[in-house]
Amino acid sequence: MHRTKSMAFTEGTIYDEAGLACAHATGTFKYVNRAPDRATEAGIVHPQISTD
Repeated sequence: MHRTKSMAFTEGTIYDEAGLACAHATGTFKYVNRAPDRATEAGIVHPQISTD
């Protein structure tokens, strides 16, 4: 719906087959900087997940 430099305001509605609203939600989210990965800083390598 709207966002600023540090906030996002969202809204969503789910409709049934007849076109009637059956669920509605709103959300307000604040952007924050991601915390540093302590394992990477310590030199620990994360195992990779194979998708084969």
